[in-house]
Amino acid sequence: MSDFGTAPYNFFTVYAKSDTVVCPKDPNGNPAQAVYNGGAGNITVANVDGSTTLLTAVPLGIVTISPYRINSTSTTAGPFVLLYRT
Repeated sequence: MSDFGTAPYNFFTVYAKSDTVVCPKDPNGNPAQAVYNGGAGNITVANVDGSTTLLTAVPLGIVTISPYRINSTSTTAGPFVLLYRT
C-alpha cells in the first residue's frame, strides 16, 4: 500500500480560478491533495458547503490544501496547478 503522505504527486491539471467552476477530480474520482501556486498572493478557497476562507500572503510553491474551488474574487495569487496522488 502506498503512503500518500510521502508519495510523489503523479497526476496534474491546470486550474483557472473561478467563482463557479469547481476543481476537477483525478481519474479515480479523488480530489487534489495539494495546489501548486505559481505566484505569491491571496487565495480565496471555497468549501463544499459554499463557505469561503481567505488565505493571505500565500508564497509561491506547493500549498497543502484540497479545495473544492479557488474563487477568482479576492484571489491575487496564481496561476494554479492541482496536484494528485493516484
